[in-house]
Amino acid sequence: MAFETLIRPSLISRHPLISSITIRFKTTSAQYVDSRTRDPTYEKLMKSYKNLLKVYSIQDLILANPKNPTLPLDILSKLAQKLHLNRGALSFLRKYPHIFTLFYNRLKCQPFCKLTETAAQIVRNEALAVNASKDIVVERLVRLLLVASSKELPLRAIFKVWRELGLPDDFEKSVIAQNPDIFILVNNANEPNTHILKLVARNVDFNMSSSVENWRREECGPYEEVGVKKKTRAGVKGLEKRAVGIVHEFLSLTVEKMVEVEKISHFRKWFGIDLNIRDLFLDHPGIFYLSTKGNRHMVFLREAYERGCLIDPNPVYDARRKLLDLVIMGRRGILSDGSEKKSFDRSEEAGLQEDDED
Repeated sequence: MAFETLIRPSLISRHPLISSITIRFKTTSAQYVDSRTRDPTYEKLMKSYKNLLKVYSIQDLILANPKNPTLPLDILSKLAQKLHLNRGALSFLRKYPHIFTLFYNRLKCQPFCKLTETAAQIVRNEALAVNASKDIVVERLVRLLLVASSKELPLRAIFKVWRELGLPDDFEKSVIAQNPDIFILVNNANEPNTHILKLVARNVDFNMSSSVENWRREECGPYEEVGVKKKTRAGVKGLEKRAVGIVHEFLSLTVEKMVEVEKISHFRKWFGIDLNIRDLFLDHPGIFYLSTKGNRHMVFLREAYERGCLIDPNPVYDARRKLLDLVIMGRRGILSDGSEKKSFDRSEEAGLQEDDED
């Protein structure tokens, strides 16, 4: 939390009585983040997870063409900086041979990459798990809309967290369009060519977790509408408590009970949160854990984790965890003279050179 300086330091020497007064100097949000207590369990998880996010980015590019799920290496190399592949695309791919396969396409005279059969099977298993949980996905979207004061959210914000919410990649058609009695898409009057997702069924009632119910007993709960902002200390405390309840509910709706802080920020206005999100997490370390590993500010719901794993896992999480296991495995289990590596290295036409590890 940022504190303003109450007294100028130059006045202290001239006024001895002032020296006995406690002085609070201004603290920036960045300094507040840096001063937090690190939890080694979450930091260890994030060390691997930050690379999993890069794997997801490459995986999405490869699967963009379902008929031919491959990607030219030169295209990936051009996107290396944007994808934060610090040592280059080739180095990153070679770092995870259990996930990516490199091969030379003689017809197109250039190297390509694709998913290994193991990684491709994990993708298929995740898709099956997502499709099998359509009812749960609908409930998550309804809960998310109920948190918003206007019971509506911009579609672009939901697109940013589609993976976190366990939505199908075509959720606009397979979930929203398939439930016209619950959802409706309307044009966004404030932003041309964008849409707003609205909740049609206002009488939907879901049982909330006991922790959220406790937040609702006093002040404003995450699903209650808020009127004029209160300026009293008790009023501000109540709004902070409501904000904690909202973010708690948001995280509980995600598959892995974690999300990037930047993505939550896209919902602030719609949720009626008028507080610094990062400071909110730091002010409540018993509820949330904020990690900044790899320059990504990721927040975890503490009560959902034990020793770096979900206490109550779900099928989608289980599938994703298998991909994370491959990331953690790295090059282990691959022989230095493996046939797959040899066939690629022998290809003189590829003209590729080994990079340092990422």
